Amino acid sequence: MVCGDVANTNIYNPNEKKSHSECQKMYEEQVAWAKEAGVDFVVGETINWIGEMKIALKAIKDEGLIAVTNFSIPKGDLTREGNTPGKCM
Repeated sequence: MVCGDVANTNIYNPNEKKSHSECQKMYEEQVAWAKEAGVDFVVGETINWIGEMKIALKAIKDEGLIAVTNFSIPKGDLTREGNTPGKCM
């Protein structure tokens, strides 16, 4: 099996809707490239905003690929939104 990968964009801002659409375009482009290259699945990794992870996950699923995600918690035991890892499941 061959894996593609997408990571955080560094432009996502939960309070700026424009950044959401920019992230969506970036993920769609990256996932399309991965699919063209023949990957079997795509990992979304080291993303530390739940909203951004959902955008990446949608881009992967929209291409009909298997999605694997892992989440980065930058410090402490809470996400940037203030959730525990268990609440994110």
